Amino acid sequence: MKLVIAEFKEKEGNELLCNGLIRINPNKNEYASLMLIDASIKINNGFLNDVNKVGFVTGRTDVLKKLVERADLKPGDNFSEKVFDAKIVTIEKIEDEVDSETDFGFRIKINPSTQCALQHDKKDIYWKRVVVAESSSEKDVTIEKNGERKLTKEEIKVSRLAEQYTA
Repeated sequence: MKLVIAEFKEKEGNELLCNGLIRINPNKNEYASLMLIDASIKINNGFLNDVNKVGFVTGRTDVLKKLVERADLKPGDNFSEKVFDAKIVTIEKIEDEVDSETDFGFRIKINPSTQCALQHDKKDIYWKRVVVAESSSEKDVTIEKNGERKLTKEEIKVSRLAEQYTA
């Protein structure tokens, strides 16, 4: 699978290393992320869609820096060829299933057209994407949406803040 190495955008709050390939965690600077994009074309019920999945390899800042330097990573490189064969997996959970102590990185799934939270049986759907080895048995876990609810001003603010630290 082709996972393209992407540069982080210069934004307030983003501290970048290695020509923008690594973003330092603003809350714990000993940790950082490398952004990967799976740009593929998928078919669903006979309809072709251009799908971009973004995932992050996270780890200690010093280890990610060594990885970028040793593998001579550049924007646009195929991570799967230069480092190891990998894929991006989407994981969705109902709000009751998200444990704030152990389930890091989950956020409310939002309909970009309506700016409403997507729901299943009147409970918010949370989601995140993770990068795993291609050989991993992990697969996309998605939940059927059957409702929406308006977000509060605070939830919109938090959602925009989260976007500030991603692609």
